[in-house]
Amino acid sequence: MIRQLRWFRKLAPVGCCFALSSVLAAAQSSQAVVETNQHNDSARQAVAEIPADVDAPVVANKLLLEFSDRTVLARAEVLKEIDASPAIDHTTAVSILQNSLHDEDPLVRETALRALIRRDSTEDPVLSEAEVSSFQGEDAELAKVHFAAKQGDRATLRELITNGDAVVQESAFDALATNDVAEAVQVLHAELRDQRSLYRLQTLELFVRSAYTNSSSELLPVLQEAQEDKDPLVRDYAKQILKEKKAEAASSQERA
Repeated sequence: MIRQLRWFRKLAPVGCCFALSSVLAAAQSSQAVVETNQHNDSARQAVAEIPADVDAPVVANKLLLEFSDRTVLARAEVLKEIDASPAIDHTTAVSILQNSLHDEDPLVRETALRALIRRDSTEDPVLSEAEVSSFQGEDAELAKVHFAAKQGDRATLRELITNGDAVVQESAFDALATNDVAEAVQVLHAELRDQRSLYRLQTLELFVRSAYTNSSSELLPVLQEAQEDKDPLVRDYAKQILKEKKAEAASSQERA
């Protein structure tokens, strides 16, 4: 206890209140700006010197103090720590993440959205479609995958499997396969066979990579068909993977 009180005294002169509610309010406030560079340096130095074995509230306050400092360049990384830290309760973390959806830093917004997608569920809804309406690109598409999976919207998931973004495609495929592997594989195979698609190599790579499709019984017929493909990129990749699979099989037989 005496050791911990020393750290409270060190932080007090730089204006840090270790009451969790006070620091949280500062983190959520758009007015949370440090007054001077000297104050910033002193606060960060004091926070960095907090021993790792102090109580959870002190750890929580350390993270919240860093995140509330708008001059910290790595606030997105601090937000990831807040999301993962057992020292910060669920309600507090969700509140910070929800407010961070409107942060001026795009990396903070992206981090907040992805964290809320992971936390959101039917039993504990912490993210609404309206809250992500301003997002664009991969983040917006990943949110679509999430809400489609949450609502059981298979049609949207099938459509998103044809997405040109590899991360979105894989997320949609995994979401659909969670409930119906056969349907997900059928949609992915149709995308691979669609000569109009610009993302057929990407689709074949997903076949090879996914735990749902990379077994020999599932993958080998796909590769054998793809090695005769008109697209040289698809064809060469299929031949390369087939060669690797044959080498692996021969090595396994030798060890046996």
